[in-house]
Amino acid sequence: MLALVLLVAPGVAVAQVELSRVVVGGGATAASGATFGVQGTIGQSVVGEVSGGGGAICQGFWCGGGLPTDGPVSIVIDTPRGVRFLGPPASGLTVDDLAAQNLVRGVPGYYPAASPANLETTYDPVAGAWVPSSGTGEVLALGRAFRWRFYDHANGNPDISQSVPLPFTLTTDLPANTADVVLDLNTGGNRFTFLANPFGTALDLTGIGDWPGGDNLSPNAPVWVYDPVAQTWDDAPASVGPWVAFRVRAKGPPVSGQPRTLTIPASASVSALRAPVAARTEDVTSPGSAVSPAASPRLAFTLDGTAADGRPLADRAFTVVFEEDARAGFDEAEDAEKLQVPADTYAMIGARHAGASGEHAFVGYDVRPFAAAEIPLAVETRGAAADLTLRWDAAALPGGLPVTLVDLVTGAEIDVRSRSEVAFQVAPRPSLDEVPLHEIADIESGADRFVLRIGASAASSADEVREVSLSPVVPNPSAGLVRVAFAVPEAGRVRLAVYDVRGREVAVLADGEVAAGRHETLLDGTALAAGVYVVRLEAGGQRLTRQAVVMR
Repeated sequence: MLALVLLVAPGVAVAQVELSRVVVGGGATAASGATFGVQGTIGQSVVGEVSGGGGAICQGFWCGGGLPTDGPVSIVIDTPRGVRFLGPPASGLTVDDLAAQNLVRGVPGYYPAASPANLETTYDPVAGAWVPSSGTGEVLALGRAFRWRFYDHANGNPDISQSVPLPFTLTTDLPANTADVVLDLNTGGNRFTFLANPFGTALDLTGIGDWPGGDNLSPNAPVWVYDPVAQTWDDAPASVGPWVAFRVRAKGPPVSGQPRTLTIPASASVSALRAPVAARTEDVTSPGSAVSPAASPRLAFTLDGTAADGRPLADRAFTVVFEEDARAGFDEAEDAEKLQVPADTYAMIGARHAGASGEHAFVGYDVRPFAAAEIPLAVETRGAAADLTLRWDAAALPGGLPVTLVDLVTGAEIDVRSRSEVAFQVAPRPSLDEVPLHEIADIESGADRFVLRIGASAASSADEVREVSLSPVVPNPSAGLVRVAFAVPEAGRVRLAVYDVRGREVAVLADGEVAAGRHETLLDGTALAAGVYVVRLEAGGQRLTRQAVVMR
């Protein structure tokens, strides 16, 4: 168990809470978690510092857990600049209350001609986009999230609304809500609903599947929270502090035609520490990981790196879930596409998926049967250093079939059951000029780096090869490296070449004597124009072909 330390003001009582990671559809366990203890006095600054006199300095987004308070409910918005997903902890909070504390622009009453708007209060699941606030006088709904972009400068007219350098403290003096909140869920479009902690204390998410209406949530979908410091979505948070928002996914429309609802119960608010309520939006990663035994078997990945300025970057939102009756291809009812990080600097990893109708998707939550498959994994970085580390937790991986991670650059094959990480390098790419505000990551932006292979190893013995064969290229389509595997039952001469649609030879992958058995080679798709190509194998008097598609 990981032990974390809370520094609290003198006289604050010691309290311990067990943390776990949440999976909708099964209760959390404490098999692995974090124990909070107390020591000493406040003498250093760590994430979760409070504003005001005394109180707790917390790690993790349990920060701010306390009994309902009479004082302000606050949250520290720290660097880096960019998007935050927030929600009101009190009834009656308005857009004007926000505009008095930091810049609101592009909406009625606040620089309406400015574009784009930086405050959006409604999410449209059909368009997959946020809708700008209606401006002055709009009351922010309890339990509903809003998206607010911060600029970290002092521009603007203080008599209207002015940007404030970060960090700054967002606060309300209104009485914190203490009642249950009932909300309609989005069942159309992508079925995402952005909710928010409606209380003045931390909100425990580990039992969300058991909340009233919890059965209206998609049973395998996670809860997502955005971490603006590591610049990642997290698909297994345990709790969120006051003001912090989270994303859920509902089931489709019910046959009855009635709306699907979810109640955020006051009983889920955390009252573990008597302390002034304050947290940071950065407090969105719960230490430790405890997957419920009732949850589906899965393989959870984490990608870690650093920004050019040394800040940590991560991706904590890529998980492969194994369900016996799931589809192998992309299914929007089961799978969740990769969520775009709303930052100019980030590192992301996800699976490339082919749908039944030939469409392709970049997937962050991949639900599939535990059966033989080769899953291409693409990596995209912006403003990140070259060195990255991919980690995984195979504790909940089903037994039986071997599971191997194949590095398409080095050719290394890693047994994910015997190892838990691999370090690798990518070519650095500059940070984006603008913060991307689209919801879903672009499938064409990532470069294929790994293949997650479930089933027999390609390095099978020659005795198993009884005929000449050419396997489908992986990944396909691809914007980067492509793995080409072939097999011959006897030693001899082979020629493996690539041709464009006009029949012109554009690459030779193998030409000469090879031993009997299975062989793999790589095709560098970055050297080819976008289009359709034919991979042709000539061996043992036979000629076999496969199609490869290169995207840009």
